[in-house]
This record gives sequence, structure tokens and C-alpha cells, in this order.
Amino acid sequence: MRAVALVALLTYGCGLGRGQSVPVLRGGELEATVIGGFNFGGILSSVSTTAVNTGAIPLEVVSPSSNGSIGLQFGASLSRRLVFTAEWDYIAGGRIEYTQDYYLAQLPPTTLRISVDAHASTMEFSGGAQVLFPLKKTARIIPYLCGGAGALRSAGDLTYASIGGAPGQNFSGRFRTYHSVVDAGPGLRYYFSEHVGFRVEGRYYNARVLRTFGRVGFGVFFRFR
Repeated sequence: MRAVALVALLTYGCGLGRGQSVPVLRGGELEATVIGGFNFGGILSSVSTTAVNTGAIPLEVVSPSSNGSIGLQFGASLSRRLVFTAEWDYIAGGRIEYTQDYYLAQLPPTTLRISVDAHASTMEFSGGAQVLFPLKKTARIIPYLCGGAGALRSAGDLTYASIGGAPGQNFSGRFRTYHSVVDAGPGLRYYFSEHVGFRVEGRYYNARVLRTFGRVGFGVFFRFR
């Protein structure tokens, strides 16, 4: 009986070990990643007066925001070194409200009062690829390079009022704008087990119209066939 119990224990231990091991990377596998990050260097949470009212005095209202992001990424490995990806991210926006008086040095002297209430946020839709560089066949830590292209969809609302200025400058409305974007950067994967891992990466973004910006991202991925 003791021999049977010992064999059973060893069998269970080996099975558990296999479940926790890191598999050989191969093509034909799928993965899903829950990702988050922090964006910096660009104006992603902004509202333009001309985007809401084409006859308005041009003014870019920037709403303060952490520009934190959260999203989902799905991948399919073509080989042990190449993974194609599709990604969606929501980049949190902010809200700004203020009323300010301006003294206009003219004859007669005039005071202009401007009141603004604005909010904006951005979503990213992109596709791309990751090129993996496994240091050995069953490595737990794998560096990679990633790159992709897609679109940024910015949406928001703006209420703008001026007292003492040119007529026709009081309005409110919503807007949506789209910008093409490309990105690239390095990353690092760490495999906790055969099916679960963690990754961290940095990306450089170049968006049409918007300024370039960067992102430090992280996420937990799940692999399955």
C-alpha cells in the first residue's frame, strides 16, 4: 500500500510540475492580454473650438488627465518567434471648467469674459506584430520588439461662452475626430506557467496631426490552443 501511495504521489508531483513548466514556443497558438499603461508627451485629451463650431475663434482647450489607458489585445503566433496582434485601448480623458476675464487694451477699454466646460477622451484601434527573441528553447524571460499601425478616435464635448467679444461665439456641442497612428518599441515577457505570463513594454507613437507620444504598458497574458 505504501508503494502504491508513493507511486501515486510521484505521479501527481510530475503532473503538477508539467502544468507549471514553460512550454516550447510554437506556431498555431492563441493568446489574450489584459493591458494597462500610462501615456505621456502628447495632447490626447483636448477639445478644439473649431471642431465644434467652424466659425469660432480657434482655441485648443486641454483637459487635465493622467492619460492612463486600459485595453485588450488578442494574438496569434505564426511561428515560435512571430505573433500577430489586434488591440483596443481606452485612453482616459479629463474635464476642465473655468471662467476667466481678459482686459483688452483698446478704445474704449473692454473686458472679455470667457467660460469653458470641456471633456475629451481617446480610443485606439490597431493591429501589429511582436518578434520574440527567446534566449533558449524553454526560456521564462523573453525579450521582444513590437510594432503596429491603426487609428485614434478622439471624442468629447465643449460648452464655450464669451461676454464682451465678437458675436456668435457662444455655443456647445460634441465632436469626434480620427487620426492615423503608427507605433514601435521593445518589451519583455515573463512566463509564470505554461499558460499565464506577465509583460512590460515601452512604445513610441507617431500620430498624424497629434504630437508624438509614448506609453509605458504592462499586462497579464493567457495562452491557449
